[in-house]
Amino acid sequence: MNASVVVAICATVIAVLSLAVSVFEARAARRHNRITVRPVLELRVGLSEGGKAGLQLINAGLGPAVITRTDLTLDGQSLGEYSEESVNGLRGKLSVRPAAVTFRKLEIRYESLYGGEDYKTERIPHPRPS
Repeated sequence: MNASVVVAICATVIAVLSLAVSVFEARAARRHNRITVRPVLELRVGLSEGGKAGLQLINAGLGPAVITRTDLTLDGQSLGEYSEESVNGLRGKLSVRPAAVTFRKLEIRYESLYGGEDYKTERIPHPRPS
């Protein structure tokens, strides 16, 4: 084996390793970019003395969120998606007008613009102290 063959083999090994490092760095950069623009949705309850109760959906993350599904639950029974129609349908069945805190669970599923993450935020009211 002469010197030119050794140099050629070394150059090929270095080129392959450089390609592997570049691919690894590109994947790490894409993952970093997805994490830095991740939306973080939070549900907050608004209660004012003598006023109306309400739910507020806030994006505390940096990226925009795409809501993919909602689920409204009362007493362990799913009422369907959280919408004005489902809330109005429930109001007709109750003797007292429900407030935002009446519902035992509200779950919102969402993802970032990259898609496929299936993040979840939910509102589960704490039991009232006795």
